[in-house]
Amino acid sequence: MRPIKYIVALTDDEVTRLKNILKDKTTNQTIKKRSQILLDADINHGETHQRKEIAKYNRVAPSTVAKVTRFFVNNSFDEVLTFNRGEGSNHSHQKIDGEAETKIVKLACGHLKAIRTGHYGYWNRNAK
Repeated sequence: MRPIKYIVALTDDEVTRLKNILKDKTTNQTIKKRSQILLDADINHGETHQRKEIAKYNRVAPSTVAKVTRFFVNNSFDEVLTFNRGEGSNHSHQKIDGEAETKIVKLACGHLKAIRTGHYGYWNRNAK
């Protein structure tokens, strides 16, 4: 068996914060999974589990457990609990919104009838 390269040793305050995050119903599922992985991998509190057991228990891949523990050891505690979004995932930086896109498509495809539902446009050729 390969030795564990990144050892997670949490303080009492960090364990308390992680448990509070797990109790909070508004917390993102990704952050909850990371919190549970860190609690399961902690060597200071409770029994320590193998990485494969942690992955199976949390229903994630073993590589996810390795990435979370590595990120915790190499970075700060707060950075692990931050949901990092990519540059293109924020819709506030889009050049046009759904309404402007609807107008452009109407101009380009005048012979098609458009039905707009929700935030994004849905175009149906058979609309009445």
